[in-house]
Amino acid sequence: MIELTTPKQKGALIFFYGDERRFREIDYRFDLPLADQVDMLERGIHSDRIVDILRYLRSNSKYQYSTLSVNGFIGAIAPPQTYPPRWCYGNGEAVEWEYFWEWYPSEETKALILNPHSAFASSFNREIKPVPIYQLAGMAHPDAVWLFTSEDKNA
Repeated sequence: MIELTTPKQKGALIFFYGDERRFREIDYRFDLPLADQVDMLERGIHSDRIVDILRYLRSNSKYQYSTLSVNGFIGAIAPPQTYPPRWCYGNGEAVEWEYFWEWYPSEETKALILNPHSAFASSFNREIKPVPIYQLAGMAHPDAVWLFTSEDKNA
């Protein structure tokens, strides 16, 4: 289990696909106190990026994917139904597949989201679809508690 607060915007990422297509997206990173940074490194998480946290949770889980609760709104994090084309960073390195994973709200969360007073209500029209993980931070309250959980393989 890893508890963090909503990641903060750290500028923009520009992804490339060949010479003609570009994709610009917000780079969301968690602001971590030094003690938490050390703790994350001891757990094997080498960055403050969502993709690294997802990769770590998956590597230690007996289940395939982890759960993310954002201020009590619960959903599973898993790959999308179809992946986009293979985008690259400016240096030519492939963008991690985890960057395109999606948050799939649970049935209980879907009902909560439809409440007009919900923190997420303005982010959804009447249809609730999975949310790309890189967009979820922009939809959540800035001080929301993000609770990542997965089951330990050795449990």
